[in-house]
Amino acid sequence: MAMRSSGVQTISTAIAEMAGRTPDIPAVTLIAGGHLPVSISLGQLHRLAQRQAEWLLGTGIRPGDRVVITGEHDLHLVAAFVSALYAGTVPAFSPYPSAFRTPDRYLRRLCDMTAGKAQAVLATSEPVAQLLASVPVLSCPVLVYDDTRIPADSPGMPPYAAASTGPAYLQYSSGTTGAPKAAMVSHRALLQHLKMLAGALALKKADVLVGWAPYYHDLGLVVYLLLPLVMGASVVTLPPGDWVRRPQHLLRVLHEYRGAICMMPAFGFTHMMRSVRPRYGGS
Repeated sequence: MAMRSSGVQTISTAIAEMAGRTPDIPAVTLIAGGHLPVSISLGQLHRLAQRQAEWLLGTGIRPGDRVVITGEHDLHLVAAFVSALYAGTVPAFSPYPSAFRTPDRYLRRLCDMTAGKAQAVLATSEPVAQLLASVPVLSCPVLVYDDTRIPADSPGMPPYAAASTGPAYLQYSSGTTGAPKAAMVSHRALLQHLKMLAGALALKKADVLVGWAPYYHDLGLVVYLLLPLVMGASVVTLPPGDWVRRPQHLLRVLHEYRGAICMMPAFGFTHMMRSVRPRYGGS
């Protein structure tokens, strides 16, 4: 699938442009913990991001500010990230609280990511915000993302017109060998990368991507969030913890949703091979 050339300069204007052309596609579908799937269309996500971007700037955050987004693998996390892009801020995902064995480790990681480097932490749920309230050493305010703050009929704001050479978001290293380090990804480099990926994968609008990669990982963020949003494809995603416990569920989802693309690190395929056993006799 080729990206149209229409003067698009930023990732947020690219998402908004695709939402204008294909508002009804199910942009992201989440299947978690045996619950029924929940979905958000590209048009719904675009309108929600416009409203929440307006709210975010109303808190005193300014375009260009660094905002760390923290929560679990759900649609609130997706909407918060796109809202931060629309507001012109420079967002970064923190690892999920559930990725750590203890809350202390999670809080230390968040402190490392924000110390003198971020203007706000955007928590996507009240429980996560309450956990952060126990950390007086955070050097920036904690905002609680709430998609009911602004009436649904509010038009919100259009995506902020940032420079194409400016930062789109920050990608943090894992921090396994030291404090996590941030790499800045520009709008221009990101859009070029997405164009190359779409070509290499021969991605079409009718395609469905299926996966479990977390959004704080570059694979999850680029392939399972930004690429389909810009290209007008659909994603079905499982929380990473659910996939680890029930890797066979990924195969069912691939079958049920006719998944065309499923990418994961090499250890993911190893986990699938060790954990999923073939069944015979048609059962």
